Amino acid sequence: MVDANLRYVVLEEDSLYRLRRKSGSLCDHCGIRNSCNAHSNSVKTCSTYMPVIKFFDMKGTDKPFNTMRLRSAWFKRVIKGQTVALVDKDNQVAGTALVTGKHVDTKENVLHSYYKENHMKPESPDEMEKILRRCNGNLFVNLAEEITVIELEPNYDQDRKRTG
Repeated sequence: MVDANLRYVVLEEDSLYRLRRKSGSLCDHCGIRNSCNAHSNSVKTCSTYMPVIKFFDMKGTDKPFNTMRLRSAWFKRVIKGQTVALVDKDNQVAGTALVTGKHVDTKENVLHSYYKENHMKPESPDEMEKILRRCNGNLFVNLAEEITVIELEPNYDQDRKRTG
């Protein structure tokens, strides 16, 4: 099981990921924690850390897609060309994907410009907003002025628990 709460995980300018909390380990939030030789209960900094992105519904993650995340934190958290772990609602790594692009813009611009490529396949920007509200809650969507879009290309050679 992986802790997909990355609130205290930051990407520093030196390309190292750091856990900005006294308790816990960066390994608890890492997509390769089960196969890493450096895994321990006290790691705070790591150069091989793999970010995890949690999905409440894995639908549509079996082909190139995007995911939308409120605010700009995710824009600062991932790098184009980096591999990330896709985590399901049970906090299990369901596969990995390559970050092929990332964008941050106003809520309105993102909803209108990127909804068609979203893995949930909404029919309109309004439907995309309803999905965001269902996943994040009305208050958080109302407070978010920006949305980050992460474009992903799944790694097809891995076993995944995804559904199309």
